[in-house]
Amino acid sequence: MKILDAAGAQLPASINVCDNAPQVFTASVQASNATYQWFLNGNPISGATTATYTATQPGTYTIKVTILGNSCPGEATVTIVGGTSPTVQNTTLTACYASGNAVFNLPSAQASISTTPGATFSYYVNQADANAGNANTIPTPATYSSPGGQTVYVLVKNGFCSKVAQLQLVKAPQMTASIVPPTVLTCANSQITLDASASVYPAGSTFNWTTTGGNIVSGGTTLTPVIDAPGTYTLTITKNYQPGNVNCTAVANVTVTGNSAPPTPVLTASKMHICNGESVTLTASGGVSYNWTGLPGTGNTQTVSPTTTTTYTVTAVGANGCVSQTPATITIQVSEPFTAQNAVLHKCYQPDWLMTLRKRRVRLLLQQELLSRIMSIRQMPMLPTTTLLQHLPHIHHRVIRRSMCL
Repeated sequence: MKILDAAGAQLPASINVCDNAPQVFTASVQASNATYQWFLNGNPISGATTATYTATQPGTYTIKVTILGNSCPGEATVTIVGGTSPTVQNTTLTACYASGNAVFNLPSAQASISTTPGATFSYYVNQADANAGNANTIPTPATYSSPGGQTVYVLVKNGFCSKVAQLQLVKAPQMTASIVPPTVLTCANSQITLDASASVYPAGSTFNWTTTGGNIVSGGTTLTPVIDAPGTYTLTITKNYQPGNVNCTAVANVTVTGNSAPPTPVLTASKMHICNGESVTLTASGGVSYNWTGLPGTGNTQTVSPTTTTTYTVTAVGANGCVSQTPATITIQVSEPFTAQNAVLHKCYQPDWLMTLRKRRVRLLLQQELLSRIMSIRQMPMLPTTTLLQHLPHIHHRVIRRSMCL
């Protein structure tokens, strides 16, 4: 007595069945006067009284056949070992662009192919080998080289149950990060916008700017960030592909320079000392325009007419728009004018040697005059003292007048 499969082949004592797939069992002995009873795990199956039975669950199945007139029934047994097939789905795996073949990490797609716990994966170039589950697998699936546009067949096994999934290999498009050369940062142009809008990238890409030494004011996740400091700026464009969490990137960097040095003004004057009412020209240098304290205009010269000593101050603005940190100063000294008029100075002509002689003569004449007056006084009657004193000024006066212009 044997149990046959649907094709009429004798079944072994145990068979593996996945997902409770129906199994048609047939008793090998068939006779019109025979009776049949199928058992599951030793218990008769209700209504299973024909030569054929379809099993739909794991267990031990027994068929007992009794032929009329034969007290010894024949029987046979087969055991179904149940299993569950893994859940699988076809998916796509992307590798980043490379000239020629790209490198694919096939196992990185496993989570998208099957989520069955404990499942195992084997990779095949052709489907026939995958269906057979033979040894013609891809030897290094983590570094599989392919130009893309290829299908790889994945045999997923859960115990003795298995299924085959298809994995499409796609090579990502080429990405290029490109940044327009930036202008120079100056005081007049203290913020600039970097421009990477000419970059080439697939839809869904993200952008991220980083800097060494610089400063990103805004737009750090766009193609046009605003920056305000010299330094090196790096743009990374990233496109993430699933499954496998594959990140393809393109990188570019640019150096931003700055010219923020303030000018050093110099201030000179046509004259440093003037009289009240005069004018002086002040000249500034060291910049392209100037801010004069208390004076109009931004040119490099000023004509001023201070009435008192005055200090003038100027700051310079350089070609880069930067203003001098320290102003230049200059002080103009102002003096009040004096009033002058013509005058005549008279002096008697007397050469030096003649002057000496005349001085001696004057001295002699004075002595003689004085002596003569004294003698004349003596010859006069006795005069009071007051009278004598009255005559002395006349003597002195005459002597002085005679000494003039000698």
